[in-house]
Amino acid sequence: MWANVVVSVLNFHLPLINGGRSDKQLPSSNPNRNGLLWSLMECKELEGLISDAMPGATVCLTGGEGKYRVSVTSSQFAGLSVVDRHRLIYAALEKQIADGTVHALSIEGCDVPDG
Repeated sequence: MWANVVVSVLNFHLPLINGGRSDKQLPSSNPNRNGLLWSLMECKELEGLISDAMPGATVCLTGGEGKYRVSVTSSQFAGLSVVDRHRLIYAALEKQIADGTVHALSIEGCDVPDG
């Protein structure tokens, strides 16, 4: 049911966020990876990889077509420099960076939780 709701919402709003295109697909270099729904699925998969590598982390990842932004809050960052925090995030996506699935990753935040 959840997937039907997402598809319905995306089909309704996609022409508005897709430059008025009526084909309900965003441009992509890979014909098998077209569409906003694919981008959402890919983001959730990448978020899961970071969460698996950093248990207890709060991960927010957006983007698509190889270009992503991520914000991670994790107690694992305590006592680490910003560079070392970034290394932990990159390590979680090492395979996807190597195979080109992730072409660009902008780390917007890598914080330690309050408390």
